[in-house]
Amino acid sequence: MTDTDLVDAGRLIGWGARPKERPARHADYTRLVKRYVEEAEFAYMCDRIASGLGLALTVDRDVGVVAVAEAESPLRMPLSDFMRRAAPNSRRALPGLVLLAVARVAFPHPSHLDDPQRVARISVVGVVEYLNRIVERVGEGGGDAVADRPDDGELWRSWDALRHARSHAERASPQERAGLVKKVCNFLEEEGHLSAVSGDDGGTWRATPRFRIAVTSMVEDSTVYAALLTLVSGSEVEDNET
Repeated sequence: MTDTDLVDAGRLIGWGARPKERPARHADYTRLVKRYVEEAEFAYMCDRIASGLGLALTVDRDVGVVAVAEAESPLRMPLSDFMRRAAPNSRRALPGLVLLAVARVAFPHPSHLDDPQRVARISVVGVVEYLNRIVERVGEGGGDAVADRPDDGELWRSWDALRHARSHAERASPQERAGLVKKVCNFLEEEGHLSAVSGDDGGTWRATPRFRIAVTSMVEDSTVYAALLTLVSGSEVEDNET
């Protein structure tokens, strides 16, 4: 490996910090992705450098570089930071719940995570209705999946305590169910995981390929996501495939 190879490896990893960019828009990005895909030694070096930073790389010719930070990585965004940005109030666990619900609505069946051609549509209304159904199930005695995890049960109660959207309100508030979902989705859009539907009123997005890759990594160690899967079967989640 030459000095040029090392610089290219650093540049490739650097593109992972620009989630909204795609190789098709930049000749240099296209060249680096091509090197990673076609040159095994270069890919190995990139992976080793990324590993030292606590990152796991997924590289796709169309999507580009998706860098997922491991638990101990200094580059990982702590969940507390995400919660603070999404809902700076006492209910800071709720954004994490909403994030998982967005993932569940986007990919209601495990096979969807393995389908790179699937484009899911996520709406504020759909996510709110999904979480409302879970709360109803818990209230009806269907909460066995969280009975042994009181903290998870507290999440459902916190969601239930949020206000419904106020009629004639000019602006959605994070203190309301729809407002919190919209704020989380706007955050995911900023990070390149969702794309707003053109011409929509701001309440509908399409999941990007980057989101599918991120969700695949996220669900592996999420106990709350497991509870979502248990409480509401896949057949009860509307398939928003377009």
